[in-house]
Amino acid sequence: MASRSDRLAPDWQPDAQRRPNVASRSNRTARDWQPDAQGRPNVASRSDRTARNWQPPLQPRVPRPSALIPRPLPMSDERARVTAEMNRTAFQRKAVSRDSANEVLDDAVAFFTERGYRSGRTGRPNQVFVMGKREGALPRVNAEILVQPNVGKAKTTMVTISGFGEDLSKHLADYATHLRARARAAREESAGG
Repeated sequence: MASRSDRLAPDWQPDAQRRPNVASRSNRTARDWQPDAQGRPNVASRSDRTARNWQPPLQPRVPRPSALIPRPLPMSDERARVTAEMNRTAFQRKAVSRDSANEVLDDAVAFFTERGYRSGRTGRPNQVFVMGKREGALPRVNAEILVQPNVGKAKTTMVTISGFGEDLSKHLADYATHLRARARAAREESAGG
């Protein structure tokens, strides 16, 4: 029996450049592996391409920076009307209270529930939501009351009131007046007592 090296010898005899002769292994002719004038393998015949019709691979298209910025979509007439109504009826005010943050939040929930709005504490700490049904051109009205405890040297509670709605903005103004009246009454009680 012939040794392994004897069986592989015809396929693996190096050519003049000391490269293995692999043409017989893959049905290629010796012509395919003849180097050109610069010593490179003749690749044009291997892949049926010629030098004149070869093109570089396509580069991926990189979008311009301006194409990455989304353009605002034109607003419909209904959306523009609702946005204008929200801006017209917007309400935002800050008030100061001597009560603790929990007392202010409980008072806010009770105040707006009495007036027919759905209100309660949100998932965020020290915040109350107020929601109502259709008012004027708006399909729904919203407000939020944010409380920041221990503000300043006097350790007071600062209340931020914001929302929108034809009637809700009036109730928000009433709530700001209500907070100021409670703070005034607490000052007079502490000064008088």
